[in-house]
Amino acid sequence: MRGRITWWMAGLVGVGLVTGVVLVSLMTWSVNASSTENFCATACHSMQWAAEAWENGPHYNNPQALHATCSDCHIPFEIKHPTPYQYVTSLLRTKVTSGLTDVWGTLRGELADKAMWDAEKPQMRAKVHAWFAETNSQTCRECHDLNSLADSSTAMVASVHSGVLKTEKIVCIECHGEVAHVYKEAQGDVHTEQTGHAASPSEEPKLAMKIPDPPTTYPDGELGTLVKLGEAIFLNTNTHPLTKDLVGNTLTCNSCHLDGGKTKTIGSLIGSATSFPAYSPREKTVQTLQDRNDNCFMRSMNGIRPAIDSQASLALMAYVSWLSEGIPLKMNPKKPINIFYSELWPGAKWVVPLVKQSTHENYLAGKKIWEQRCTECHEEGLWGDQSYNAGAGMSNLNKAPVWILYNMPPTGEKLTQREAVDVNLYINAQPRPDFDLQKHLPPASEGLYNTAVTKEKHSVRSHFEKFGLDVDEIRGDKLIP
Repeated sequence: MRGRITWWMAGLVGVGLVTGVVLVSLMTWSVNASSTENFCATACHSMQWAAEAWENGPHYNNPQALHATCSDCHIPFEIKHPTPYQYVTSLLRTKVTSGLTDVWGTLRGELADKAMWDAEKPQMRAKVHAWFAETNSQTCRECHDLNSLADSSTAMVASVHSGVLKTEKIVCIECHGEVAHVYKEAQGDVHTEQTGHAASPSEEPKLAMKIPDPPTTYPDGELGTLVKLGEAIFLNTNTHPLTKDLVGNTLTCNSCHLDGGKTKTIGSLIGSATSFPAYSPREKTVQTLQDRNDNCFMRSMNGIRPAIDSQASLALMAYVSWLSEGIPLKMNPKKPINIFYSELWPGAKWVVPLVKQSTHENYLAGKKIWEQRCTECHEEGLWGDQSYNAGAGMSNLNKAPVWILYNMPPTGEKLTQREAVDVNLYINAQPRPDFDLQKHLPPASEGLYNTAVTKEKHSVRSHFEKFGLDVDEIRGDKLIP
């Protein structure tokens, strides 16, 4: 009798173990299966619009072809690899409560169509923001190392993230609000000529895919040494021993050509060298890459043009040429512009009508954008004696908005076309140095300035007059001389 009980108990324990293994396996499978993007996007009717927006955003659509999935962002960092206790108390609780909430909402028809989703979206977004604040953006920081960002070679990125590290709460999505889900209405699918309300243009992802990756291996020998010198000058133009006396403000080459000219948008220098020699309407001559680089010192840096074939001039040419290594040569007979965005820059067709329509109200709107979206990085402003002068490309009302649209702000929701024009209107209606070509040329003994135009002057006022605008009326005062 005792033997039968023993075998019965052993059988019961065996069945229990097998049942437990099966249940745990099923539970693990269900947890893993319900954490995939396919499940999130298709199993729940109301999630289809979030999935579409995710596919529009940089966590899905990026040149590196890397995907951050739903679980990467929405399952707390500390329970992605949980202890048994955390598995039950945290992971399963998160999955069950979220699942039941979604099922109950679906049964009640709370998000039955797109209109209901859009109406509820602000509340849902607020809950997600609160959760990220509560968890100190742990899921963001699992992939993105803040210490590395704080040490970035791009001064703006380093400055912002160094400040973030000093705060008690790190809420990444306060700045990167549209990094995960980019809804079509935020991209400006509907464009009207009257308002110009269109956000980042549809060409942007195409442009990023078109521009190849920058080279990563420096040339050998003396050439490699010269390329590295050019990179150092590029990143530290206003402080480098070879160029600091040629720069009249606090800007560097990197101020306009971000990330060492290696970005994949307007302002990238990847491919620029292949356009040269190129005809320049400004100088009315055929310009070399060296000419083009050196001329920036007179305009964007409000300084003196380097002597042709000086060490600094040669080094910058070598670095910018290296960024185009392996890209076929295609000289430009019309303008000295990067082959990858020659149709978009400068002065895209949408810009001029919006500039000509501008009023004092647009200036005030630009001021508001500046204060809300720009001052965190640009505390000192982008005007005054330490900024670019009126001869720089960025001082032109029809050029700068395109650059702003594609590059600013560096994180978070992009500006619309109208907003880009408005904030540029505000920036370039501020006082800045006039431009007189003759005052920025080096002594004749330091080499020929390759140009057929020897006299050129610009001011803040003249740039507005070019589009039929009175800067006094735009500003609402008479501060500009």
